Amino acid sequence: MVKRMRGGRRAFVVIELVAVIAVIGILLSLGFSVYRGARLSARVVVAANNLKQVGTALELFNRRYECYPPEGANLATFLAPFVSSVDVFSNPLAEEASPGETLSKLYLEPYDNEADATGHYLTAFVSEDGTTAVVLKTGNLVERMDNLSLPEDPSTVVAILSGSTPGTESSTPTTLPTTPGGSSDTSTNTGDTTAPTDGGTGDTTTGTTGGSTGGTTPGSTSSADGTIGGSINLNPNNNNDFEFELRFNLMTGGELIIVTRDELHDGTAEASGYLGKPLSASYILLKPKGNGNQNSLTYTGEFENKTYLNERLVLENKNRYILTTKDGGSMVVTLYNTKSSRGRAMGKWWIDITAVGAKIQICKCNNTPCTCLAGEE
Repeated sequence: MVKRMRGGRRAFVVIELVAVIAVIGILLSLGFSVYRGARLSARVVVAANNLKQVGTALELFNRRYECYPPEGANLATFLAPFVSSVDVFSNPLAEEASPGETLSKLYLEPYDNEADATGHYLTAFVSEDGTTAVVLKTGNLVERMDNLSLPEDPSTVVAILSGSTPGTESSTPTTLPTTPGGSSDTSTNTGDTTAPTDGGTGDTTTGTTGGSTGGTTPGSTSSADGTIGGSINLNPNNNNDFEFELRFNLMTGGELIIVTRDELHDGTAEASGYLGKPLSASYILLKPKGNGNQNSLTYTGEFENKTYLNERLVLENKNRYILTTKDGGSMVVTLYNTKSSRGRAMGKWWIDITAVGAKIQICKCNNTPCTCLAGEE
């Protein structure tokens, strides 16, 4: 009986040992989970702080350039002047090749009405496993989202985090149309005429309205009077100040049609089929975009008591300009937007202009709409 008691005691010790090991394993597992959760929470706090600074930088950028960085842009490059350290662009939740990579891939440029409201998606940081995201929204709101199952595709991630349907939007810039008889080359502009770009600097030549800043184009002094050519970045602000108006006929003829900035914004112009095709214009009222005075047209004719011979005429952003055709003149224009997203145009509005027998003048009245031509034949 003594031997049986000793054998039972050894068996009991083994059971105790297994139980202790199991308890220790459970405690270690719980401890690791707590540690991992605490570490994630700490990183989320850093991510939230970074996004707050990114949100502030976006607002400062918008105040300076009257626009937001375009989708696909490197936010670290565009917003660097508005932050104290580039570290704010780094994703604390996952490894990335360079600061700003995650922010840029998941960035969605807001519409004007979204930018003025609160709670619309802008960009985000996402964890390595795709289960956690820290989202920046308009109004500089930052929200944490957990228990996610995000894919690797950035466009799908944006669709999920922004609440839109995946696969229904495209942020790829559309091909710029070519105006018949003219050129789609926009070398007299720099795309976004005021905001920085990802690579290099554009043409920064400036000048005063009414004087040639670009010199005479070689071999072009024989151009007819009233010749106009080039592309202008329009300034379609989200208010009713009539900064753009186009009066035209379709190339096939028909009645006079009028399109204002409002029709560009609400999609009426696109729905009517007026974008991306040549239009026979008789009147344009426009105000160039930006504060760099880098919009210009190649012009032959009289302007502000100066004569231009196929020279660069700089259009200052503070002015509204009127382009009209003279008797027997013609002006062919093309309206287009450089970006389409979520089924709507949300990039920069441009107008290509090719004209012969036309004139340019500054709108010097403060009336809306402009009445400078009232009473003229």
